Amino acid sequence: FMQQQVPEMSDSQYIDYLAKNLDTPQKLHLFFELFMRYVYDDPKKARADHYTPNLGGTDYWQLATETIHRVKEGKMLGDCDDYAFLAKDILRRQGKTAYVQGIPSHAICIWFEKRPDGRWDGYSLCTFGHDKNGNRYGMPVDPDKEKGYPTLEVALNSLMPKYDRLGIGVDRAINY
Repeated sequence: FMQQQVPEMSDSQYIDYLAKNLDTPQKLHLFFELFMRYVYDDPKKARADHYTPNLGGTDYWQLATETIHRVKEGKMLGDCDDYAFLAKDILRRQGKTAYVQGIPSHAICIWFEKRPDGRWDGYSLCTFGHDKNGNRYGMPVDPDKEKGYPTLEVALNSLMPKYDRLGIGVDRAINY
């Protein structure tokens, strides 16, 4: 839509536009829910309707600019790492120090914020949803987790347990 409305907008300007307008983790999560379709890079892992050919048919990590151009039926196409790299670029343009964290069979975008009282909040955003301090968006909130964590390490570990439950290969996901 933006390319049609403002054809002279560069890729960098478009990602800047996303960074300006997707200014909360919830908005960013909703953007991905509405405008990205999960497709596998590797046809061996996918059903016929969940595969899009790429370079050699194996896992390929797209640049954010590649993801915004890989569009079909109004949705960007990519898998978990493509989602995480685009989220990282958007968040970094907002001034956040975001990272793509690889875990077995999955990739997530994580970032941390230090509160004025010295406690840490940990955030993750991936194809499984958005978390803050281990509280998954849209699910019941644990008030103790909302208080933040005393160290960056504990904040990171608060984000990991859900991946053990999802069965994607993170053995005892705490203490990552």
